[in-house]
Amino acid sequence: MSEPTGEPGPAPALRAAARAHRPDRERMRARVTAGILDGAQDVRGRRRAGAPPRWARVAGAAAALALTVGAVALAVGRPAPDGTGGGTPPAAVTAGPLSALGELDPDSHASWSQSNVTVRTELPLTAFSLELRVRGGDGVRSTGAWRTLPGEDFDLTVSQEDEELVHRWVLRPGAEVPAGEHVFAAQYDHPAGGHEPGYDRYLVRATAADGPLTAEGGFR
Repeated sequence: MSEPTGEPGPAPALRAAARAHRPDRERMRARVTAGILDGAQDVRGRRRAGAPPRWARVAGAAAALALTVGAVALAVGRPAPDGTGGGTPPAAVTAGPLSALGELDPDSHASWSQSNVTVRTELPLTAFSLELRVRGGDGVRSTGAWRTLPGEDFDLTVSQEDEELVHRWVLRPGAEVPAGEHVFAAQYDHPAGGHEPGYDRYLVRATAADGPLTAEGGFR
């Protein structure tokens, strides 16, 4: 066996070096910060060159879904082009100085209804007729009619035509419809359960100083 030489081995030397080492903390922090910045720049570069980040893809998909749902809702709620078939007609029909609006009166109930046509004219009318047609066949029967203009200025007829109850007002010769707003109303019984006004129609024909006028529409 060899005798120990008395010289220090490698382990004591390593321990001595470790005790003497003093880490450079400022340099370490700088290296870590530089690494973080390099990683962020690499991520931004990949986003610019390739696909968008996940949050952007999610937001884009949500926006597309919202647009699709909105388009479907608009298509479902859009009225029929001619105001029939249960669709909601335009708020008013306008022809030059003449406009008309058809509405089911809010006091209507399950077995009785009133349909109103509001006529607005900016000029006096020297000729005038209004047809108010209610769909329903023999199950719909007139119970009366009225207008805000003087009754002696109009002839009123009520008839059944092609499964429709028709109220027709015609201005008498020599009378005049003044400029302003005027209401014509038809009242009628119908089968229990309420009346659907989407198939009802009105037609206004008139003559003003600048010529003939026509307004035709539905009810809401």
